[in-house]
Amino acid sequence: MEQEALYFLLYIIIGLVVAFTIAYFILKKVGKNPRNILPVNFAQRIKMPLLLFFFSLAIRVVAAGNIISIKYKPLIVHVGILLLIISITWFLILLTGIVKTGFVRKYDITAADNLNARRVYTQFSILERVAVFVIVVFAIGAALMSFESIRSVGVSVFASAGVAGIVLGFSAQKALGTLLAGIQIAITQPIRLDDVVIVEGEWGWIEEIFLTYVVIRIWDKRRLVVPTTYFIEKPFQNWTRQSADILGTVFIYTDFMMPIDPIRLELTRLLESTKDNLW
Repeated sequence: MEQEALYFLLYIIIGLVVAFTIAYFILKKVGKNPRNILPVNFAQRIKMPLLLFFFSLAIRVVAAGNIISIKYKPLIVHVGILLLIISITWFLILLTGIVKTGFVRKYDITAADNLNARRVYTQFSILERVAVFVIVVFAIGAALMSFESIRSVGVSVFASAGVAGIVLGFSAQKALGTLLAGIQIAITQPIRLDDVVIVEGEWGWIEEIFLTYVVIRIWDKRRLVVPTTYFIEKPFQNWTRQSADILGTVFIYTDFMMPIDPIRLELTRLLESTKDNLW
């Protein structure tokens, strides 16, 4: 009986190695084609969640047989469930990034007129963070519910969930408001990545947009961190709302006796020699 169990375990290990190698090879081969939606390094990034997935399946198969002792079987089965949840969560997070990359790859944010590209990048960057947040929350909930003790506690306190929800709602009102403001910015887009804004008297560019806060790069290399609710509740200036062009004023300080006509001729020469008519 022990020899049969060892043979069975050996077959499981060999099958796990073969299945993982084939899946990894296929993903690596597909990723080499730039026309595919999968990124080039996708096989390398999915190696660990793929290994955890096959390992969890192997644990389930081993637990289904009579190889291990009944005493340790529930613990091993539970470990397999947790590994399965982790691997699926990891894969969904990677898939979210792939979907975002597939949508924004045709937009060049480094172009001179990048208004539409910044709009798309802003929307998908925030939506990606929202999706990752939701996936992680559900994964943590599924992992906790796999524990019998936590599940029983949850059932026993379900009757008082209404009162607890009201209390938590009041205590987390500010945090939830900030989170909802981040989602609202992704939809309505009062600001976008690389927008030129004036906030709290500071001139800068929108560098990063997160669910709860926004990072503004000030002209002198400082960073101004502002909660997302600021752009919903308070007025601010957005100089690139409708166009990527920025208006500016040039002052020429000269003597009062300086002749005007030569200055105008030199100004005309400078404007005509400017590339792409940036003036």
